Amino acid sequence: FTSYFQYVGVARFLSMSESALLKLSLLTGDLWAVLFSVVAEHIIPPPLFWPALAMIISGVFVYEIAPSPIVGNGDVIDEGVVELSADYT
Repeated sequence: FTSYFQYVGVARFLSMSESALLKLSLLTGDLWAVLFSVVAEHIIPPPLFWPALAMIISGVFVYEIAPSPIVGNGDVIDEGVVELSADYT
């Protein structure tokens, strides 16, 4: 039952935005898990986790400052097809 909401939510998100943003957002979900384990359970993650998390967050930042590759406001040209702007061809 939960998978249904996940699939519907992902499909709805992808109809309005890019898949790269979805992947970057899913990668930052680890931050909330680590915050919970540090605060509630007093478990510190391995040292390599912090540089990896910094790289993920910097990827989200770089992605957000660039212009969107989708033409217009997410206008769908044909069902399931999104036209890219001339900058990305």
